[in-house]
Amino acid sequence: MEPRLTPVQVRNRLILVARRIVADHGPDVEGVCRACGVLHCEALSAALGYLARVEEPRRPLVVELHRCAAGWGGGEVRAGGYPSNG
Repeated sequence: MEPRLTPVQVRNRLILVARRIVADHGPDVEGVCRACGVLHCEALSAALGYLARVEEPRRPLVVELHRCAAGWGGGEVRAGGYPSNG
């Protein structure tokens, strides 16, 4: 039985694979892919496109509101759910 991966683990593995593709398929001094030997490497384009769209996970809004209610941050909640510090 294979272990099941959480969505976060899948995302992290995809990021690692995309970074590895970028490292392996980078162009040489003439602009030709080192792995494929072509001028316009589709693997490199796909990996760079994925990495450009990956978004860092945000902290849960519930935790921030709870901290504000407990007096942490000493102020109001700004747009986006994060407390102001001043």
